Amino acid sequence: MELLSELVSEFLHELTTTEYLIELVQGSLLILILVLALPRLLKPRLAARRQGIIDDLEAAVAAPEEVERAEKEAKAVVARVRREAHRTKLAAKADAIAERDEAISDAEREAAEIVEHAHQTVEAEKASVSTETCEEMVGLVTVIARRFLDESLSEKERRALTERVVMSSLENIDSLHVE
Repeated sequence: MELLSELVSEFLHELTTTEYLIELVQGSLLILILVLALPRLLKPRLAARRQGIIDDLEAAVAAPEEVERAEKEAKAVVARVRREAHRTKLAAKADAIAERDEAISDAEREAAEIVEHAHQTVEAEKASVSTETCEEMVGLVTVIARRFLDESLSEKERRALTERVVMSSLENIDSLHVE
């Protein structure tokens, strides 16, 4: 501080009255220029800054309304998503039920085919067993008849019976060829 006061006092000693007046006029002119020019230079900037502050204040006032609108919109989106999720869930459930019903229908159809095939196999086996049984019965009856005839008929009667059976068989064969 002392140094500053020494500099000022030394400056004032060296300064003459004319110089002082010139310096005073120059200083006054500079102040006048600044007073006149600064408002023109700063006015647009200050107006823009004022408008910016006004806009910021209006935005701050509108912010709660914007937040409220955003909350309402978010609630609407959540509600819409929940409805869509519910519809998707119902559609998936319906698809699953349809697939299950189709699988059950396919299984029932396959089971019916298996049962039908089993019935056909059983019928074929019955026919086969019946044929085999008939053949065995014919063979058994033939054996029994032969034994009976062997025991009850004489040699001459057997030959005559054999001849008649052979002739009858030949006639049956001829009648089959003719038809």
